[in-house]
Amino acid sequence: MEKLTLKEMIPEPTYKKPYAQVDFIFQQIASLKYNRHTQENYKTALAFYKKFLKETNNYDNSLSSDPRFYLKKHWDEFALLKVKTYIDTNNIKGTEGYLTSHTIAGHFSAIRHVIEEAVGNKLTVANDIYITSGVQAVRETEQRSAYSKREMESITEILQKELRYSYKVLKKEGYKKTGVGRDPRNHTKMGAAKEDGWGCIENCRWYFENVLECKPVIADVDNKTKHQGFLAYAPRKYFQEIGGLPGIYKKWGVPPFMDSEVIMPLVAKLALETGLNTNALYDLNVHCYNDTHPLSGVPYIKYYKLRSGGEKEMHLNPDKNDKDLQIKQYRHNQAQIIKKTIEAVIELTKEIRRNAPDNIKRKLFLYESSSQAHLGKIGSITARTAHVWCAKIVKRHNLQSDNGQRLIFNLSRFRPTRVTNLVEKGIDLFELQYEMGHADIRTTLNYIESNQLNYVAKRETKKALDNIFLNNSWAKEKSLTYATSRIEDENFIYKGLLCDCKNPFNPPKEVKSLKNYVSGQACSRYNMCLFCENVLIFKKHLPLAWVYKRQIETSFSKKQGDLPNELFYKRTLDIIEHLFEPLESEFSEYDIEWAKRVAEEMDVMIDPVTYIPTVDGG
Repeated sequence: MEKLTLKEMIPEPTYKKPYAQVDFIFQQIASLKYNRHTQENYKTALAFYKKFLKETNNYDNSLSSDPRFYLKKHWDEFALLKVKTYIDTNNIKGTEGYLTSHTIAGHFSAIRHVIEEAVGNKLTVANDIYITSGVQAVRETEQRSAYSKREMESITEILQKELRYSYKVLKKEGYKKTGVGRDPRNHTKMGAAKEDGWGCIENCRWYFENVLECKPVIADVDNKTKHQGFLAYAPRKYFQEIGGLPGIYKKWGVPPFMDSEVIMPLVAKLALETGLNTNALYDLNVHCYNDTHPLSGVPYIKYYKLRSGGEKEMHLNPDKNDKDLQIKQYRHNQAQIIKKTIEAVIELTKEIRRNAPDNIKRKLFLYESSSQAHLGKIGSITARTAHVWCAKIVKRHNLQSDNGQRLIFNLSRFRPTRVTNLVEKGIDLFELQYEMGHADIRTTLNYIESNQLNYVAKRETKKALDNIFLNNSWAKEKSLTYATSRIEDENFIYKGLLCDCKNPFNPPKEVKSLKNYVSGQACSRYNMCLFCENVLIFKKHLPLAWVYKRQIETSFSKKQGDLPNELFYKRTLDIIEHLFEPLESEFSEYDIEWAKRVAEEMDVMIDPVTYIPTVDGG
């Protein structure tokens, strides 16, 4: 009996087991490995790949309604690139589910090997796959780091050029005849074709104006016969450097399709304006923007972020009562710009939206394909669409990084760049948390750390210190009494462990937003006190602050990087260190030295996370 081939053995996927073929091919390849550890690697890589499919549907809208995954249909030449895109946009250090670069590299290598074997056995729709670079730790940082000022200036300049085309299409100004050129069909010598025939772009324009009557045509079977020179010969032979026929149409401002060349500049613009996670950006629907929130009364965007609890809201002007007029004006302008960008996209896609498939009709970013394989097909912008467009932009404009290398250009990098911009505008750490849609402040801190934005922490330290010293001055001017019960009066303050408090019943918004906060009860987030606007630190508190500093430092050395909320404690440590720095502190050198001497005799538990008891004889 003849042995069955993989092609004959592969199972049919079902609605109950939509990934049956993926399971099969991974298991088959793993079974050929004799090392048990290697087999286990393929097993964990399979679990990771199925997680990718469940969260992204392989960046294929059709899988939303029919999840059955066929290798012959869904493993195309970009199969590996899609996984790389998912890793680059989702595996962020400090976020839930983060995998180390070594783990990710192992998964990626196994997935690549399986897909290559599937291609070799003719189980896929592609005869070859786009081999992207492997996953490395340094690559991960480059993919997500903020653009430098010079890089951002170059990108902004290029984006403005690309947007001119989008807005020209939006205005529907129509094509105006130029009268240039002559009939390219009349050249008499073969060698003169480049100068006198189709090789002269002005002659192509003459043909467009006088024969095609200023109406763009596409290269279907009929048109290839009728307009062979214009559609095939000239663009392919003479005008590849400007993008062939699509490049010619773009140069003239007459797109035959509402393709990604029209839509993607606006996608990039909105990515820069909002700083949204790219998955959330591509998933925006046509009704995402609202002028007035029912509770706050400010403009906001509704978006979906799977890893942070589903549907979320980005308030574009969070505090209408903000006393900083510069920030207030910036926020107002920001909201108006975002609104206009979204309205432009809606207007551009109005016609094609009518014919779009029902499952994507409500998506904000739609486009018509101009590729020969899917000519005129309406789809929604995905990570793959964006990746291809970004690569074109880098090549088209020769974008370079500060070190002279080809720029790593992707929309994900607009997110940390926007954080940079917000920090420059004076937006604080907790508003950054809200702006970025993080459920936990630790995620924001980790994001800042992983994107080399530590100057944000320096700004936060300065803000915290300014607040501490301002409250200290306020307290000195008043005759204050400690409250013995709940009394909300500015002449009373409340005793605390590490410091005192102006009003624990009215904590700042970052505490009120925590899940375990109960309105009306006193704040219990003592480990956040140094960042709180109600904090009161007097001379008597300094010894405890020095003890807390010592305990945090001991925890770092003992637990060797495994301290929970490590970045938060680093920020706390930074504030305490500055409190005890004579050149920066408003406490005298005498007070600082006194506190250090008193602290030497103290052994008190301030924070159970960092407290390590003193052991006699230790």
